[in-house]
Amino acid sequence: MAWAFPLAGLIGVVLITLGAGGSIITLPVLIYAAGLDTHSAVGTSLVVVGLVAVAGALARRRSVVVRTGLLFGGMGMLGTWPGVWLNHRVPGPVVLLGFAATMLVVAALMLRTGKEESRDKPESVGRAAAVGFGVGIATGFFGVGGGFLIVPALSLLLDLDMVAAVATSLLVIALNCAAGLAGHAAYGAVDWSLGFALAAAALLGAGLAFPVSKRLDGPVLERAFAALVAVVGVAMAIDTLRQVI
Repeated sequence: MAWAFPLAGLIGVVLITLGAGGSIITLPVLIYAAGLDTHSAVGTSLVVVGLVAVAGALARRRSVVVRTGLLFGGMGMLGTWPGVWLNHRVPGPVVLLGFAATMLVVAALMLRTGKEESRDKPESVGRAAAVGFGVGIATGFFGVGGGFLIVPALSLLLDLDMVAAVATSLLVIALNCAAGLAGHAAYGAVDWSLGFALAAAALLGAGLAFPVSKRLDGPVLERAFAALVAVVGVAMAIDTLRQVI
């Protein structure tokens, strides 16, 4: 349990710096460092991620595109409910294996070196809405904010610059987490005291990182974090398969 709090601080640092990624390590922290079962860890992770996202959105409020965030987040909130429903009907090992696979996909996306130019396509709003709904399902099922999908979607599909995309993604994450948290709370799968305690540690990390976040080399940080996500994803898959076998 002692390791859970410094690791929660790392979650805050990553989320406030990249606008994505911090939530992907929250579930492993809650399971392996805090000792929660899979379903409770998914619900509790939304307390941590949601509160940090709210703080980050407020800190970057001048860059948040509110209308876009509400539209994208609204679709995500609709998607969280089927995600929550599915989470509580699937065995824990299946959730963990799916999550490990998701971590590897996230790592691959973050390690991509090729960049696309922003395009203003006629179908971009529809595609963004579909992505928003899909991100909501992932939020409900895995307890992740989905910033790793939200940031590129806002940038490439809705033509936001990266500063606005990162800031707006935090608003979307906060909305998704609120809806997902309500769903998991209905199943009694949220450890509120632990969630608030780890959220406080994450907010401390975010607060310490925010003043220097704009001066850090984003691409280097993203690649380093992607490598960490890949390692944790492989370790989770191996450990889960070992337990099942």
